Amino acid sequence: MKKYILTLISLVFIFQATNAQVDAFDDTNFNNSLDSWIINVEWGLGMPTGDFDQFLDGATSSRSFYIEVKKVLGNHFAIGGGVGWQGYNKKFDRNTYEFNNGALTTTVLNYMYLVPFRLTGNYYPLKNTKLQPYLGLSAGLYSTSRRTDLGLYEIEENHWNFGVSPEVGVNIPIGTAGWGVVAKYRYNYIIYNYLEFDNLSSMDFSVGILLTY
Repeated sequence: MKKYILTLISLVFIFQATNAQVDAFDDTNFNNSLDSWIINVEWGLGMPTGDFDQFLDGATSSRSFYIEVKKVLGNHFAIGGGVGWQGYNKKFDRNTYEFNNGALTTTVLNYMYLVPFRLTGNYYPLKNTKLQPYLGLSAGLYSTSRRTDLGLYEIEENHWNFGVSPEVGVNIPIGTAGWGVVAKYRYNYIIYNYLEFDNLSSMDFSVGILLTY
């Protein structure tokens, strides 16, 4: 967990340095301060870690969508919420699996589907800048659906679980039309104690469209 926190801090300093370079080469006086509302529509890449990574044998997910709406408070804060969907799957080669009462030779398919419902808060340290880096923290409920197919047999688990997600990102306004691009890194930790899992953890890298008004 400590290395993820250090990664978040490092990225913030990178964003600040990048913004300073932009100011140095462009003296145009834009005012890209935060508007009253921010809407993100994102696509992301998910990378499981820990027990989740073992369940998927290193498989990643490019099937990740998220929409978020936030209300701006002052010049540095925004709060809101969002909902998303993310799907993982992994097919294992045909093998023989031993059980207490015998053995089964088959292929194995593991699936995990996550639907987060999160409240979020963001802190924007800079004001009236061409790039708007931020730190964020989300928390809420995840609908988790895990399934394992072993030939004709199926193991399925459906639950609601609590999770938290620290993140770091940057808003990049384009012109003055109230839209732009958002890029972010998010670390997800879900309390999930079923079967062989102690938790569900993953890293998300996402990009999307930013709308402000």
